[in-house]
Amino acid sequence: MRGWQAPGAPVGMRPPRRGGEAVWNWLCRGTIRVPVPVLLAALVVLMASVWWGMAARRVPEKHPPTVTFTDFQPVKELKMRVIRSDYAGQ
Repeated sequence: MRGWQAPGAPVGMRPPRRGGEAVWNWLCRGTIRVPVPVLLAALVVLMASVWWGMAARRVPEKHPPTVTFTDFQPVKELKMRVIRSDYAGQ
């Protein structure tokens, strides 16, 4: 065992990365392996939550009543009242 030496690195092996460069490189080109059942379950949960959120927002629109001036009548007696505040004189 003392005479054993580790074999050399394969030719296609990439060189070691620098610290700051590795994070940005991983964010741009990195991958995360996810099992298919987990991915499908996550997609079902995502689609159900989007559907539920959209269904909760759908409220039947209530149209305001139509206003016409056919029933409009002016007031018979107008009683004006002027309310002054303390700031009016300043």
